[in-house]
Amino acid sequence: MKGVISLNGKPVVTATDYSGWAEPLKLTQVSMIKGERYAIRLQGQSGIPAAPAIFWKRVTDNLDHDLAAGAKDADVVVAVVGLTSDLEGEEMPVKVEGFEGGDKTTLDLPADQRAFLKKAKALGKPLVVIAMNGSAIDLSWAKDNASAILEAWYPGQSGGRAVGNVLSGKADPGGRLPLTLYKSVNDLPPFTEYGMDGRTYRYFKGVPVYPFGYGLSYTRFTYAPPVIEPINGTVENGIRVRTQITNSGQRTGDDVAQLYITPPTFDGAPRIALRGFQRVSLKPGESRAIAFTLSPRDLSFVTMAGDRGLIPGKYQLSIGSGQPGTDSPVQTAAYTISRSVPLPK
Repeated sequence: MKGVISLNGKPVVTATDYSGWAEPLKLTQVSMIKGERYAIRLQGQSGIPAAPAIFWKRVTDNLDHDLAAGAKDADVVVAVVGLTSDLEGEEMPVKVEGFEGGDKTTLDLPADQRAFLKKAKALGKPLVVIAMNGSAIDLSWAKDNASAILEAWYPGQSGGRAVGNVLSGKADPGGRLPLTLYKSVNDLPPFTEYGMDGRTYRYFKGVPVYPFGYGLSYTRFTYAPPVIEPINGTVENGIRVRTQITNSGQRTGDDVAQLYITPPTFDGAPRIALRGFQRVSLKPGESRAIAFTLSPRDLSFVTMAGDRGLIPGKYQLSIGSGQPGTDSPVQTAAYTISRSVPLPK
């Protein structure tokens, strides 16, 4: 593609300023005075189907002044931070702080965003942080300093409406984290090593900022102790797990009932394993019975030798709003596998 963008007859973007494949947009900063009229001309020649276009991004040359002025009459400051697909991707010719070739070298937010959050906090008003990202980021500062955090990921064209509905209370935030949010890459093994030890919620033994499966609601949920029923009289045939979930709060809300298994110790055993989940919407005071059917494969694990099967020992099973051992409400029960049963890989 080649072309030029002119402002009042003077070129501000030329052919050499255009972004290449998988590169972030190359922006040219221009100053415009409020009330003035400007003639903008876009002239281009392209050999690809997409038509030439202009992308606008409003910036400030006095962040402190504009931040204070914008928040002067606000009851709450909502700060939107995160990453974009311009930074995180695959085999991208990008090399900036925290990113190299599309790979992340840190879990930190970009430095200017970290500074912005501190300035927003210094205003002395309740701070709500909206995170928009496609991978795990360190939210430890926000956890310690913000009144609320909403993880929006990359929400698409209706994302603004969805975020607004959650912040206003029109919608209950029923999502739960599909990954672990760590504090630092120093808490993780090098990514040049392919062993699972220390990775993901299954094998991570440290303290995460937010664990896999975590999420809050505008209401509260309680769970009845789970009842475990062996199928055809023996656990080795599988089990059926029943419980009851109750909305014990004052408004309608969604919860994701999560079933985890903690296996006995064996070489290569995970700390914990998710084996089922169900999303449930309940009105205030409403209760609902839910059930999970776990097959022998659901109850099985894989040894260090790569063999899958039922491993004898005592197991703990938990059902609740998140992992056992976290702040999420859960109920637990136990079952025992009495004999080894090999299963196909």
